[in-house]
Amino acid sequence: MFDYKPGNSPVHLLNPVTKLAVAVGLTVIVFLLPNPWGPALIAVALLGVAAVAGFLGGVAKLAAVTTGPLLVAVVLVQGLFYTGNETPLIVFGPVTFWEEGCLTLCWSSSGRS
Repeated sequence: MFDYKPGNSPVHLLNPVTKLAVAVGLTVIVFLLPNPWGPALIAVALLGVAAVAGFLGGVAKLAAVTTGPLLVAVVLVQGLFYTGNETPLIVFGPVTFWEEGCLTLCWSSSGRS
């Protein structure tokens, strides 16, 4: 997962301190952005950097393995426990999955409140 792979790409030629500074700076920027579109664009840009460096496959696999389950968990938690729920989407016995909780991610990312 964190193996060094030698190469001659522009990313490999950067000073390690520069790469560390960029990583720290991007981490701070991602947490300061007001909606999820900024971090998503940064993630796509970083996939481009991984492609230039020649290890896109490993990075894409790691991203899918870590963010996939997290996204499913967020949708489930929002759909079941969001406080502004009014419209049931799916009712299965005593468990109700609410439409507003499911759409909260879209609303917050588009700037609507």
